[in-house]
Amino acid sequence: MANDQYDIDERRSRRVNAIVGGVALLALLLCAVWAYPRAKNLFSPKQQTPGLMVEQTNDVAVTRGPLAEALLLSGTIEPLRTVRLSFQEAAGRVAMVYATPGDVVQQGQLLIELDAAALQRDLAKVRGELLTARNDLDRLVEDRGLSKRIALEEELRKARQTLDDARSELERFKKGKGTPADRLATARAELELARDALVETRDGQAARDALEGQRITADLAEIEHGPYAWITHPSEEDRDREWLLRIVMLNTRETYNQALLRHDMDVRAAEQKVEQARRDVDVLVKEIAAGSAAIELEKHQAAVQQAQARVQQLQDRLRALEEGDVDPDVAKAQAQVVKLQRRAADAEASVKEATIVAPFTGVIGEVTVAPGATVAPGQSLLTLMSAESLRVKAAANEMDIGRLTEGQDVTLTFDAFPGESVPGQLGEIPRYGTYQNGITVFNVPVTFEPGDLQLRVGMSANVAVPLDRKENVLKVPTMAVQRDLEGTFVLVVEKGRANRRAVKTGVSDGIETEIVEGLAEGELVRVVLQSPIRPRWQ
Repeated sequence: MANDQYDIDERRSRRVNAIVGGVALLALLLCAVWAYPRAKNLFSPKQQTPGLMVEQTNDVAVTRGPLAEALLLSGTIEPLRTVRLSFQEAAGRVAMVYATPGDVVQQGQLLIELDAAALQRDLAKVRGELLTARNDLDRLVEDRGLSKRIALEEELRKARQTLDDARSELERFKKGKGTPADRLATARAELELARDALVETRDGQAARDALEGQRITADLAEIEHGPYAWITHPSEEDRDREWLLRIVMLNTRETYNQALLRHDMDVRAAEQKVEQARRDVDVLVKEIAAGSAAIELEKHQAAVQQAQARVQQLQDRLRALEEGDVDPDVAKAQAQVVKLQRRAADAEASVKEATIVAPFTGVIGEVTVAPGATVAPGQSLLTLMSAESLRVKAAANEMDIGRLTEGQDVTLTFDAFPGESVPGQLGEIPRYGTYQNGITVFNVPVTFEPGDLQLRVGMSANVAVPLDRKENVLKVPTMAVQRDLEGTFVLVVEKGRANRRAVKTGVSDGIETEIVEGLAEGELVRVVLQSPIRPRWQ
């Protein structure tokens, strides 16, 4: 009986295990069916379907051509010229501030004005105090008989200065400075420079090439206009075309004529400089022949002797006066006059410099003053930035700074204007950097002309610096090159499907990348659509 019960339990256990195993197997099959398409999408190129695109793509052919390796720098736009405006000598209470941050101001526009009435009152008050102090000093000097001594001391000071100047001129003349021979050498050098300038202006190849180019442009405009001028029955389009071509022809011809006139005027001016320099040389040659050097030496010696005699005379007159200590009251009065003279000069400067105007057309930055505030000379009151002259301050690390050269041509792009680029030039390469976030950064200025782009101060910019150039290389858009743990690859389109293919890359300018191995010219690769910007140096 016990054995029968054991068999029943055994069969029941096997049946339960079979059912559990079948359910588990069925669950694994369902999971595999669910996961297979997702795993396929994960490890194979995605097929885009209309209406379900996550990102737009484009198929681009592998091409062959030149490619320049570029160093990519990031930076920000800043004004080429920034000044902090302040009163140089004026001080007082601010009456009005006519500018706020962000205002566009014109050159000469009034920005800040001091209280002119208060400045005039201060000036009148200090002038009255100065007049009183001078009267007090004059009365003290007259009472103590010191006026004559003060006058003689002032004359002696001036006479000694004259003697020092005469001696200096004599020593310079003896060393050959300012002699007729020295002036003749200078005049001859200036004559040679004037002749060289005349030859360059009159016969220089650059000037001739420029005139010839403008002449050819004018002739071509005239040739292009000719056929339309002789049409017997012109259409409305022909008349419009003829009118436009006639304007272009007249403008180019006028430009050429003006260039000829400027060239003739430059030649005449250069000829006049040569003639004047020749006259100067002739005059100095005649002076030297007449013995002018000996005459000028005698004049310098006589001037020294005359100045010595004057100093001796004044010293003798001062010794003849009765000597005594300076009166304390006179010294105090003199100090008061000097003090008030300085105050009067400051007050006059404040009246003359009672306003600040814009030194150039620009945009107001920071304003640190308000009406009613009291300002002092040299205190920064507002910042003015140039509105049209901009530059980019690009950041280069210490590993890249040695690859940059002042004056190097670059291409600039801006995040705010995708698809647009402008040429530029590197400015002076800084000799020192700043330590930021563990690296040394050098701020390199980049000058450029924005053209029609509405750029603003503070916008981000990208600077592409060409370093190396290769000819006739296979290249693809940089966006087509992808990288993962298995290496570098592209998606090659074959029979409508994108398949992964490993490649080896070379130089890149950030827009296109050289393919050294893995692709052939004409094959199609898949890229995500962007707004590619082709560097202008290619």
